[in-house]
Amino acid sequence: KRQGRNAAGRIDNWANRLNLDLDLQLTDTERFHSFLGPLDDGGQFTRLERVDGEWRWENEMDLTPLTGYFEGDLGVLLGTLQGETSPFELPFTVGLIPLLFQNGIWMEDGVTGAAFALPARHSRLLNWSNYDATFFAVFDQLNSAAFDNNPHAAQAFGTAWFIEAYGGYIEAGYAYLRDRNQDQRSYHNITASFTRRYWDRISNSVRVIVNAGQDLPQQDRTADGVLLLVENSLVTASPLTVVPYANFFVGWDRPQSVARAGVSGGILRNTGINFDTDGLNGFPTLDPTAADTAGGSLGIDLLGQDLDRQLLLEAAFLAPHGSKNPLVPSDQYGVGTRYQFPISNSSLLRFDAMYGWRRGLQDVYGTRMEYRWKF
Repeated sequence: KRQGRNAAGRIDNWANRLNLDLDLQLTDTERFHSFLGPLDDGGQFTRLERVDGEWRWENEMDLTPLTGYFEGDLGVLLGTLQGETSPFELPFTVGLIPLLFQNGIWMEDGVTGAAFALPARHSRLLNWSNYDATFFAVFDQLNSAAFDNNPHAAQAFGTAWFIEAYGGYIEAGYAYLRDRNQDQRSYHNITASFTRRYWDRISNSVRVIVNAGQDLPQQDRTADGVLLLVENSLVTASPLTVVPYANFFVGWDRPQSVARAGVSGGILRNTGINFDTDGLNGFPTLDPTAADTAGGSLGIDLLGQDLDRQLLLEAAFLAPHGSKNPLVPSDQYGVGTRYQFPISNSSLLRFDAMYGWRRGLQDVYGTRMEYRWKF
């Protein structure tokens, strides 16, 4: 249940979501899996809402699977056919697959395609103690603002690497995104990040996403930017229950993720709760696109002694530093809080509240209550 105003206007609603994970386990390594959201369609959820003083029921039921794929290990399959143990490991998946890289910042979408991985490798030459490499090809159902959110407009071919080395953790990736109908909109998406703890007191991640290659007039480009994200958390005397954090970002031009599902929010979703919509009620946020803006979030994450409840308190801000984001004419500030606790081992209650001051635009605000039941 939500009350408040987001960027689209005042909306009060009671929305419903049902997530169904269907799994057919064939062997220890092979299975068919599907995910359905029968109460939502295209990012809109079945709901009762009040708009301009009038209540209305919106039926968004849809039984189309959001994912549906086969996954297994090619080495195990070949070994089984030959009556031998697995000669190598090569996990793969094909179908309508979920791809999530860098905590969903670089990519978070369900796409039609295939992927395989080279797991648990090491390199003495490069001094890498452990690394995995994933290679993917996306043929359809790729959602991105770079292609006007048309899921049939583009394809993507790329790789993502996960490396433990040099006293920290490295994530890197490259993807070429090809527009089927307008080759000038095709572009390269490159990312790299490094995570490490310093002085046993600060956990730090530095992440960069670069978009380049669109052959269009500058004003018509949709993916031509750079995003720098710096995430920090303080290791306190109670490191599991008291976690202060400070996250910052700078975006130049129009940086894009490789792909983002409609309910996954903007590229700044992990920067703080004031940039994180809920994907259900249309909970308000500050501008989450990072287009020609800079800002950050300062907050504290408090957990119960038995890790049985959570309280988040946060302040966030952003400011424009260019002219390519008409949705941010001036500075924006926000405060937000979240509290959640379990009712039982299968259900919980969550409460959210935020207020955002947006100079040059109407303020946004909202309160929200969510009940979750896992069955």
